[in-house]
Amino acid sequence: MARIWYSVCGEGRGHAIRSEAVIRHLLKKHEVLITSYGNAKDVLSSHFGDRVHPIEGPSWIHGQGKIFLVQSGLVYLFNIPRLLRRVKEQLLPTIRLFGPDLLISDFESTAEHLANHLGLPTIAIDNIQAMDKCRLPGQVPPPWFHNLALRLLHPKADHYFILDYAGAEPKEPGITTMIPPILREDIVSMKGKTRNRGFVLVYQTAFTDDTLFPVLNQIDRQFHIHGTAKKGREGNLLFRGFDEQAFFEDLKDCEYIITNGGFGLLSEAIFLKKPVFSMLIHEYYEQEYNAAAMKKKGYGNYTRRLTQEDLLNFEQNLEKYRKNLKKAGFWNQETFYNDLDRKIDELIKG
Repeated sequence: MARIWYSVCGEGRGHAIRSEAVIRHLLKKHEVLITSYGNAKDVLSSHFGDRVHPIEGPSWIHGQGKIFLVQSGLVYLFNIPRLLRRVKEQLLPTIRLFGPDLLISDFESTAEHLANHLGLPTIAIDNIQAMDKCRLPGQVPPPWFHNLALRLLHPKADHYFILDYAGAEPKEPGITTMIPPILREDIVSMKGKTRNRGFVLVYQTAFTDDTLFPVLNQIDRQFHIHGTAKKGREGNLLFRGFDEQAFFEDLKDCEYIITNGGFGLLSEAIFLKKPVFSMLIHEYYEQEYNAAAMKKKGYGNYTRRLTQEDLLNFEQNLEKYRKNLKKAGFWNQETFYNDLDRKIDELIKG
């Protein structure tokens, strides 16, 4: 049995959702202490209670459907000395008392810096590191400052498990394992049970462009809106609030999905054979990569600002997207979990 410190990026919910699946696997054999912040901390606390402890981490500066990556990174780097001092004062006693053998990080840079200071081995599990650690198939390389920011924010890990559905190839195979998307059991259990019941699932985030809903009002179809606290009906828009069970039901039964380019929901959509129309967050290269790979495989389309014409054209191609999605197959999670177990044993034994 190992004592594992697991830290999760707090921006959005995707990091927490896949980390929940990994943590449940780890708890079968190991003791796990969890740290996170923001939305992710709330998600993880609802599942793991007092195993979850607060940590401070970076947040994105954004507005009007655009993310300011450079500014966000610079603000975090400027503040990291003070942030680490606070984290050491507030969290380090808990970490020392727990006595971790290693850190597993889902893109959580504060814990990575602290683990580096403590001399703990680190395993990184995320998809964003593909931008720097992999050769990307048929894609324009990310801007130079993107990968520089990744390297400054995230100390080098002992091993990377990088999630990918596009066919990226690792630059350092010895310390990098490419894995398929990690899915929650709730999603895996839907395999073969999905239906198309006419409505569209829309997943809204803080980054969603405020021009989206007026466009949807012009379409003769029902849209179920998730990702916001709002509830109730406004014309053809049904706001479902933060209701996980309602989300699962709508994901299983929707015609297609409108979301941004986040890796988690795109992966779930591919697994469940649901076409996706992706509304990209401006200047967010990782999402451009995710959506471009999805489009290249014929699973959907993307835009930077949705119009009525875009959506009507997308709907005309739904059958083509569904036909391509049937060829995608299903992912086996057990290979990853077995590889992770072996890597934990290897790093602990030194």
